[in-house]
Amino acid sequence: MLDKKTRIRTGKEYRNVFEKGKRFSGRYLIMYYLENAAENNRFGFITNKKVGMAVIRNRIKRQLRAIVRKYPGQVRKNHDIVLVARAGIGKTSFEGIEKDYIFIMKKAGLFAKTANNTN
Repeated sequence: MLDKKTRIRTGKEYRNVFEKGKRFSGRYLIMYYLENAAENNRFGFITNKKVGMAVIRNRIKRQLRAIVRKYPGQVRKNHDIVLVARAGIGKTSFEGIEKDYIFIMKKAGLFAKTANNTN
């Protein structure tokens, strides 16, 4: 679980990111991001019914949280980031989701270039 200071929690905060932020798409994820005034990144996760039943949606959200926790220092600071799961994500592996996350973060210029990157 992500602690409260690293989560986007209210509908108003989500709407703000959707309306004012930038959008990048991958095969399994859509990412919206917006600079914030906080000293750290805040994340939000969305899975809709097109992804699958509640069990699958919750599994996907757990996997996305695990991926975010895996790369804490490699994402540029001071951003609100919302990850939206696309239909078909439930049929892919954890590694496939992780590769897509890294791909869209690099595409958006949010992933720092370090020697520890897997891609």
